Amino acid sequence: MIIKNIPLTHLKSHPLNNKIYQGNMNIDDLADNISKVGLLEPLVVIPSGTRNSYYVVSGNRRLLALNSLGFKKIDVNKIDIDKKGYSLGMSVNGYDTNSNYTKAVIKEFNRISKG
Repeated sequence: MIIKNIPLTHLKSHPLNNKIYQGNMNIDDLADNISKVGLLEPLVVIPSGTRNSYYVVSGNRRLLALNSLGFKKIDVNKIDIDKKGYSLGMSVNGYDTNSNYTKAVIKEFNRISKG
């Protein structure tokens, strides 16, 4: 479901994002590209558990780039999350959803989601 004009202040990087990227998220080229051609693919988000707040499960680098460019609002693609939905987010980002690492990340996500 596409949600229009979500303030970037309502979007947060998913808590597992740092585990996945380990802090290595160079955005300079991406920000330059977005400034030239715009955002071509909406971020994929899930509800964070707080009203009107979402976790980004696909597009965390784009979120950083958009913030650096001064964007205030964007359209996002909201999905209902479960184990399959989180696998989808990882798959979109190029992760092998059958690997032991990905399975461990999904298990951790499920643990966090319940707490």
